[in-house]
Amino acid sequence: MKAILVAQDFAPSQALEMLTRKLIDNGHEVWAFLAHGKSMSGDQGIQTQINDSDVVITGISSSPELSAVEREAIQLAISADVPFCCYADSFGALNRPWFQELLPMAARLFVINESEAEAAAELFTSSQKPEIVVSGNPAWEKFAFPELTRERVRELLGIGSSELVIMSPGIKDLVLNILLWGTIIEAASGTDVLGMLRHDVRVICSLHPGDPNDPQLYQSLTNGDREGLQIEIIPASKMKGSEMLPGIDLVIESFSTIGIEAAHQRIPVIACLTRLARHRYYQQSQRHDWPPYEMGAARVFKNDGSTDLASIISNMLWSSADLRSDMVQNLQDRQAKAYPQPAALGSAVSIMADSIERIKR
Repeated sequence: MKAILVAQDFAPSQALEMLTRKLIDNGHEVWAFLAHGKSMSGDQGIQTQINDSDVVITGISSSPELSAVEREAIQLAISADVPFCCYADSFGALNRPWFQELLPMAARLFVINESEAEAAAELFTSSQKPEIVVSGNPAWEKFAFPELTRERVRELLGIGSSELVIMSPGIKDLVLNILLWGTIIEAASGTDVLGMLRHDVRVICSLHPGDPNDPQLYQSLTNGDREGLQIEIIPASKMKGSEMLPGIDLVIESFSTIGIEAAHQRIPVIACLTRLARHRYYQQSQRHDWPPYEMGAARVFKNDGSTDLASIISNMLWSSADLRSDMVQNLQDRQAKAYPQPAALGSAVSIMADSIERIKR
């Protein structure tokens, strides 16, 4: 079998790279065009390879621009009468409007869990219904098995033993990142947080690996440093947010997969949801609610005046410094229910590969 794998965005590229290795191990010829969030323009030989292939597998990237190469590959597959599959790497990915005309023609749709499969089934009529396969997310399996220890992460980042560390993962949008991080820094700078904790606090703004913006554009955020609070911008080239997690006391994120990874490791998570972030998420998914939040795997904060971010941070970090509060314990219990400890690594790509191998051109 000759398989063509195409993905532009970081998350689907990561998963399809793992699938590439599995298919090669199974003895198949694989051509992988995976951009990992970087630019991938031009033909790059995709058309030639698709015409001579048995199956095409693409991601469903997070914007019309990032998914352009994937949609082009699907159109080429349709023209060449080659079956294609789509991998939905996250919650609501199948709802992205820029894929709606193509999905009914897919041979397979791979989704991350049963609830996503149920939602996917409602998208299609009986005459246009691809096979929906619950594969799971290959990358998420690794979340529960971090490679670095807490001590090693803190050593690499120069974090003192008594420091409490907030890490906030960014996305690829400059405005949303600055809005999120500014909100966190303002809350963490308050006397409620620093006065209550009696510990130094560090806020790490972790740049997304696919962020196209110059890291220097974020440096002005560090001007808010004050006694007892350190603010640091860390690009992915130095250390990725997922690598930092074992050494982190609290994650504050906004519709980020890092929040899911933190939940797998039972690290407290606050979902800081600005109005603009909620609007952008709806544009991408046609959903108002992010399922991990619905499952209670994060403490949700909306900057609408109904709650106070500083007090939530204080309680989360205070429990890390001194006592395990009921708030954190209840949160970790919900994380364990939402994301049980995986039995083994590699099951997701095995399910995907087995399903793909049954497709006949």
